[in-house]
Amino acid sequence: MAPTKLEIKVNVVKRLLKESKLYDEEASDQEKALSDMKERHEDPYLIHKQEVLLKEAQMMITEIRKKVEDQRTNLAKYLDNYDGDEDTSEARALIGVN
Repeated sequence: MAPTKLEIKVNVVKRLLKESKLYDEEASDQEKALSDMKERHEDPYLIHKQEVLLKEAQMMITEIRKKVEDQRTNLAKYLDNYDGDEDTSEARALIGVN
């Protein structure tokens, strides 16, 4: 059976939260790598490239967080008008998750 509109919206928020967590981990890893490179006094060019990677990861974190908030708002609006018989507890919990 095809997923319902509510299931789709819930899964979108869950997927974006998972992506957000992965980007946070990536940025943390990039920061550690950059710190290690600086401690070892590696080639300035390599350090610069690592800084670029870190900035890109941080930009993605900002973008994904905006998407999460947009989709949470979308889900909240959908729930306000929802009159179906599906369990909405998971959806309501996702709206409040940080």
